Formats: sequence, C-alpha cells, structure tokens
Amino acid sequence: MTTLSKSIISFFIVFVIISKGYAQNNADPGIGILMSPSAVVIGSNGILKASAGNYGNQTIVKNSLRVSISVGSNAEILGIATESDKRWSQLNLTDGSANTIKLTNTGGGFDSFDFGDIILIVRGNAVSEPNLISGSIVYVTAQNSMLCEGCVSPPLNISQGNASNSNDISKTSLAVICNPETEPPSLTVPADVILEYKDYNSNINFGVAVTDECCDIIITQTDVFSAGSCGNSFVITRTWTASDVCGNITKADQIITVQDTTVPVFIGIQTDLCIYDNYDFDLSSLLDDNSQTDAISWSVTSGNATINGSLFNPFGLELGDYIFTYSDSNSECPSITEFTVSLNNDCAVCDNADNVIISKAVTPNGDQHNEYFTVEGIEGCGFTVEVEIFNRWGAKIYESKDYQNNWNGFTHNSSFGGSDKVTAGTYFYVVSIVDSVFNPFVGHFYLGI
Repeated sequence: MTTLSKSIISFFIVFVIISKGYAQNNADPGIGILMSPSAVVIGSNGILKASAGNYGNQTIVKNSLRVSISVGSNAEILGIATESDKRWSQLNLTDGSANTIKLTNTGGGFDSFDFGDIILIVRGNAVSEPNLISGSIVYVTAQNSMLCEGCVSPPLNISQGNASNSNDISKTSLAVICNPETEPPSLTVPADVILEYKDYNSNINFGVAVTDECCDIIITQTDVFSAGSCGNSFVITRTWTASDVCGNITKADQIITVQDTTVPVFIGIQTDLCIYDNYDFDLSSLLDDNSQTDAISWSVTSGNATINGSLFNPFGLELGDYIFTYSDSNSECPSITEFTVSLNNDCAVCDNADNVIISKAVTPNGDQHNEYFTVEGIEGCGFTVEVEIFNRWGAKIYESKDYQNNWNGFTHNSSFGGSDKVTAGTYFYVVSIVDSVFNPFVGHFYLGI
C-alpha cells in the first residue's frame, strides 16, 4: 500500500471517529470566580460564584472538564449550594481551613459559549486581611467515550478545542472581620479568699470560668504583692485580663489576703545511694551549712525506711525514691526542707547471679590449685554464704552457716568408717547467699583426693 493510500485511509478513519460535530477545534474551557461579599464576619458565610464552562464556539462533552477551587487560611469551603448548576458534581472536598474542592461536568456538556455557575458556601474561620482564593479549569486527560459512538479507542478529552491541556485560572479574595457589635468577653474570677501561703517564692493559681460569644479568649493574670515578711500576713492584688482576637478586653481585680499560718516547704537537693552500700549515710550532709541543730528534726516522709537521728542505712532496701524531711524550727522563719534519696543498684555486681562463681572441682593435693571448695564473685557485697554438701546418696557431709571458702574434703563428723576425710567422687552442693536477691544455687562438683 502506498503512502498516499495510508494517508487517505487515516483521514477517513479520523473523519468517522469525530463525526456528529465533535471536532471542537475552537472549544475553550474557562473559569471566572467572585466572592460575595468580599468580607464576612468571623463565623458567618458568604457565597463564592464560579462561572465555568466553554468560552469557545464549539461543543465540550460531559466528563471532560475538572474544576479546582481553593480558599485561604482564614476560610473554609463548606459545600455546594442547591442553586448551583447541576452539570457540575463534586469529586472531593478536603477538611478544615484552606481547603480545596474539585468538581467535574458529569451532568452534561457545554455548547458554544455555554457555562454553568458553581455556587459554593464559604465560611470565615479566622479574622484576617483579605486572603487569596483561586480557581482553575482543565481538560481531564482521559479517554472519553462521549467523543465517539462505538469506537474501539475513544480519543482523549484534551483532543477537544484548540487549547490542548489548557489551564484557565481565576482569582478573588476574602477578608474575615470581627462583628463591631460583639460584646467584650465575660470574665468570672473567684471571690475574695484567705489563703495559707506555703511557699514564699511561689504563685497562687485559681481556676477561671469564661464565656465567649465571639472568638478565642486569652486569660492573663498579674500579681502585685504588698510588703510582707516571714510571720506576717500580706495582701495580693491580682488583676485578671480577658482579651479576644476582636480586640475586646475585660479586666477584673481580685484582692487576696494571704496568711503564712503553715511552715513553708522547700525542695532540697537529691542524692543517689546504692542498696548494696552497707554503711550509715549522714543526711545532715545535704544541708547547705552542713550542720544539724536537732537530731529529731529529721523524719521519713516517703518510703519504707528508718533513720537513727540523721543516719540512714540503704543496705537491702527496695529500689526507688525515699523522701526525708528536715524541720528547721529554731530560725526566725521556720521551714521544712524535703530531700530525695534515690536508691539504685549501680554500685556493685551484687545483683547479678552470673557473677557468682562456684567450684566445679576440688583437688586438695598441695599444688595450690583448686585446693578448696569456693564461692566467689560477691566479695565486698557484705553477704553471708551458707553451704551444704551432700554425697551421691543424699547424706549431708558438710554444712556451714558462714562459709569462708575453707572446705577441702573433710567431714563434719566421723560417720564414714571413723575417717574424717571423704573419698574421691562426685558431690552435690546447695549454696545460699543470705540477704541477697539470689535464689539458692544447686549443683555438683568433683572431689579428687
């Protein structure tokens, strides 16, 4: 087939496919948007009108166009109004301020210079200067069966018109304002009260009930202390201020009488100790002046512990925080200081069973190797070791309540044929580490004589 023949056939096919007036070489999608009114009171609605359709002299079929409209951060598109042109249907709508709606013409096409108004409801969410609103219209880049009747491969929507892949854009704006008739925010403060002031350096806070008819309200407070000292009552003049984004302000003064009828409580320094440290820690070393005027001034506030005057022994206690209180009743201004002692197990390996090493063989032959049955790895932990040794028939041949790594094969009695030394063989042990976190250790070892 000649090149001329191919061209003639191709022209015929194209002509058949785009018959019935669908060769819209002059179709032109376009959009124009306008916000009315251009300024709305916060929380109220306005109408966004988008005139979208065909601004050319040929036809655009349905399912061909897509419109996108986005509002600024001060507003939110709520949805399509009932009076909107029914040819436009919603594809999706995002949530919240600065959201976007997308629509398409599933309800019908557009003839020459034919367009349909998209009517959207827009709410003002935040007071601001005018924010930009933008809208655009494009061809949907997809095959559209409306462009031919029964053809195997429908042409793309963008084959319509002389503005292939066109993106017509329009812009408008919206300002959100406060209602000039909005009442100032109401502010409710507590009644005048008399308080016990426990900490001379702290602030006293109150709950505040607030009602709001307009906008978000910010509550602030300012305290002015009158002259006062330890042992005296004094007065706080507290000024509450409520303001909203509309610029409305409400103030209220509150007079508070403060009495220091209780002793102020201060927080002292924190220190760390280990539960394997078996010694008396002097709590008075935590005081700033390193002195203590009265031993009974110390007490345990939190934790299952005991103290002897100012001395505290952490050995064997549970891990965690313990609070000790020092009461200073001899100064001009009595006070209480709380000190936290945090107990940990970081000081030694005394809580790890893997560190306990027990003999696997005992050979008391004088070569200075494996001469004694030993329990090692917990030196310095302050534990007491109890040992029981049994032969293979279950008879106990040795026992010690305070073992010192000094058994080398002798029995604790002469029950074995009058001999005080056992024969070579395999023996079994039970080792208990008193006052530790370990379970008893059970195993066997070989004794060579």
